[in-house]
Amino acid sequence: MMDPKEREEFILLTEKALREDDPDRLIECLMQRDPYIGHLLKNDPHVFGDEMEECLEREMQVLERLEQERKDIIEKIDNLSKNKKAIRMYSSKFPLPSMPIFFNITG
Repeated sequence: MMDPKEREEFILLTEKALREDDPDRLIECLMQRDPYIGHLLKNDPHVFGDEMEECLEREMQVLERLEQERKDIIEKIDNLSKNKKAIRMYSSKFPLPSMPIFFNITG
């Protein structure tokens, strides 16, 4: 059974995660909640009592934030992929470009 102190710690970590701007810190805060999640999964979420709806709303916000972070990462990967593809398509002329036809060797 989850005691009130654990419940408060879980809620504080969730709120802290939602306030984080840095995605790495967001994930770190969410991972710190791991010891408390077991009680919720195997016991019952009613340990939050009157705060259950508020907690559910926060969890929905966490899911939305994680979904947005996932989309941002996929977009960054896609942009990097396009940049690498563009770099591979570029071919430089080495050492110099060919001589134009209208010049002759005699000058």
